[in-house]
Amino acid sequence: MAQVFLSYARADRDFTLQLAGALRVYQISYWFDERVDFGDEWWQKIEQEIKECKYFVLVMTPDAASSRWVKREIHVADHYGKSIRPILLRGEPFSMFLGTQYIRSTADKFVEEKFFYSISDNTVQKQITFEPTQVAHEFNPKEAIQEQIKLLSHPVNHPESVLALAIAAANGNAEIGGIVVEALEKAKRHGPVVVEKGHAVRTTVESVSGLEFASGYLSPYFITDQENQTVVLYDPCILVFDGELNIDDLRGLLPLLEEAAKEKKAIVFIARSFDAELLATFAVNAEKKILEVAAFQVEIGDENPYTLLADIALITNTTVSNSRARLEDIKLSSLGKSKKLRSTADATAIIGGARSLQAVSDEMSKVNFVASNRCGATNEKDFFSRLRTGIVLIKVGGKTIEKIQSNMNLIQQSLNQTRLVVYNHA
Repeated sequence: MAQVFLSYARADRDFTLQLAGALRVYQISYWFDERVDFGDEWWQKIEQEIKECKYFVLVMTPDAASSRWVKREIHVADHYGKSIRPILLRGEPFSMFLGTQYIRSTADKFVEEKFFYSISDNTVQKQITFEPTQVAHEFNPKEAIQEQIKLLSHPVNHPESVLALAIAAANGNAEIGGIVVEALEKAKRHGPVVVEKGHAVRTTVESVSGLEFASGYLSPYFITDQENQTVVLYDPCILVFDGELNIDDLRGLLPLLEEAAKEKKAIVFIARSFDAELLATFAVNAEKKILEVAAFQVEIGDENPYTLLADIALITNTTVSNSRARLEDIKLSSLGKSKKLRSTADATAIIGGARSLQAVSDEMSKVNFVASNRCGATNEKDFFSRLRTGIVLIKVGGKTIEKIQSNMNLIQQSLNQTRLVVYNHA
């Protein structure tokens, strides 16, 4: 029988693991639902643990307040007359506990020691009080907590366990959990997954050609979706340049920019770097809506032609430009194409490249020797997998706009938490 039952929302898992580590240091037995093995009667097990515990420790946050599982656990604890000990991590205290003393956790103070004394039996409390130096040494440093988290951690890689976790992370929604697992399987676990609004009642999961790179937009004036602070461009024309583009290149680029404005086409520049003056020129045009334009730079650590720029060119069915002398000869028709480009401040996704996944795979088979030279034998498999997997697109459906948004939030929540726990990749 555990002395303490920990009730928390999935969004607060990291804090709960730290709290469990501290309880372990104080020799206080505890239980929380990370210990339920797949196949157990899940809710019956939780109810039994609450019934047998002495203290019900509740982590109060807005996420917990909206979690139906946390609400059910509180109801059971109250039914059995358990001593409820709330910890306020974020937000406001729950209205039902306004008359109850609670502990507040802050960035400066994890949890006060008196809290642990209050839920310890006399023997443990005397032991801790008798050896204060040892407790201070074990509990206060971050290393001690991290070590306890390691002891609590266990791999969750069985398909049924991953599904159970995804469902729990979706607040118990089995349909959402299944969608997340399907997307992760298509993405080979670590590939990019993009969640967007669909135009139907049903949610679909599909793999499309594309890739994601760890570099965001270079100017806030490129942002098209102010609410989400993202750049979203549809059917953009993409110029891939292996080098720096600067203000002196503007003369050569003018015919291309004029053609894009005339055709009302979004144009994207992806290069190694840009100078400030050229970026400012692009930003002014974007801000005044003269031209739909955005610029992105990529960090490249080698000089081999088959770099990230070449990957982008492969996906979008274009070539990498590297000659300033020929910039004025470039036409919109020769640029790369994709159905969509989405960028945050930290990452950019090219979605639905002009080449299909099959066409990309066929083209890659012709350049095996180049890929081997670029990646080395160790990374070659991962390299091919990334391009052949492409981007997994979840188009979220629903009967109303509100339902679509709610489903999107749940899918993103479950996706992030499942990746964090199972694959250590958020």
